[in-house]
Amino acid sequence: MDKKQQIIDESLNVFVEYGFHGSPITKLVKSAQVSNGTFFYYFKTKEDLITAIYVSTKEEIHRHILLDINEVTSVKKSMRDLWMNWTKWGIANKQKFMFLEIFSTSPYINSLEKKEVADTFIFIKELLLKGIHDEIIIPMDVTLLSHLFYSSIRTTVMYHQVKPLSHEEMETIFTIMWKSFVDL
Repeated sequence: MDKKQQIIDESLNVFVEYGFHGSPITKLVKSAQVSNGTFFYYFKTKEDLITAIYVSTKEEIHRHILLDINEVTSVKKSMRDLWMNWTKWGIANKQKFMFLEIFSTSPYINSLEKKEVADTFIFIKELLLKGIHDEIIIPMDVTLLSHLFYSSIRTTVMYHQVKPLSHEEMETIFTIMWKSFVDL
């Protein structure tokens, strides 16, 4: 593993355990087993490191959630595939998922351009808009729908950490979420 990736991987764990403010650079350097010089060679500040972890994690999720989706043949099937892929990713990548949770409620998110954050998941908004246009999904603010969609993923991942869910239970949770979106 290269030094930059070593810093990223170890720092992610430190951030999840101690939070951003409880993780001074000295702790990050010690955890990654690198020198201060090596740290500052790759990252000018702790904020640069936090942003790098956020961006790379979002890109990883984006690649993973779109794995099985080549084209939209059905809004419901595409939403289900996105939901399942993202939920399974969150379950399999607990530390990264928790990092994103911490980041999303921190002041560091304000340092990123809102467009940079939103563009990562434009496909979801486009899919929701298609569902609204096709009169499948209740017409309402797409940003709110996106947050509702994500909140069901978040709840499922967090619950799974306490009590593992079967595939059937996950399908049921998706169905409940989907029924809350459908324009009857």
